This record gives sequence, structure tokens and C-alpha cells, in this order.
Amino acid sequence: SVSPTAENGSKLVNVKIILPKIKLRPNQTMTVRLPVLTPSGEDFSGVVVPLDAVTIGTEEQFVFVVKDGVAHKTNVTLGDVHGDRIEILYGLDSDATIVVEGSRTIADGQKVTVN
Repeated sequence: SVSPTAENGSKLVNVKIILPKIKLRPNQTMTVRLPVLTPSGEDFSGVVVPLDAVTIGTEEQFVFVVKDGVAHKTNVTLGDVHGDRIEILYGLDSDATIVVEGSRTIADGQKVTVN
């Protein structure tokens, strides 16, 4: 089961998983991969980013991806909004570094500093 809400401070979500009969030691950790489904029941393989990182225009939606200290305008396909975050269905790698603060005031090809 997955909690329908996240904790206010940490934004963590409680998940309960029934495991097969395997031997676990107290305080042992494991990595678990949970498939995320869209409301239509399809697998969601995109990423979720802060809404402030996305520029939503009438003809295009984009984020700025930082590569080698330079911001590159990258068109994306958007999914659902969840509070202050939005799904990026296509156009963005999960390991990409994106501009969040100041994303509305920079230009494609501008040099940026990553904090």
C-alpha cells in the first residue's frame, strides 16, 4: 500500500510492501523499484521536476538543461501536476541537471553556475 499523502516536512511517502520469504537482518536496507502508473494504468517512465523549472507557453513547453556550465533550452512533453511538481513524460533524462531558480530569466546558450 502507498500512503495517499506525503509528510509535510520531509515529503516522504509511507509504503508497505509484502516481501517473499527471505531472510533479513534487523536494520538491513534494500533497494526496491516500484512501478508508477499513470491514471490510465500505463507505466510512467518520465521524471518529476519542480513546476518553477518549466516554462509553459502556448506552443511549447521547455526546461533549461545545464551541460558544461551552459543552459540549453529543451522541449518537453508534460504530464500531470502534483502540487508544486510536474511530470515530464518525454524530452528529459532522469539524470539531467535543470535550472529551477531563474529559469524564466535566462536564455538558451547562456553560461550558468550550478549550486
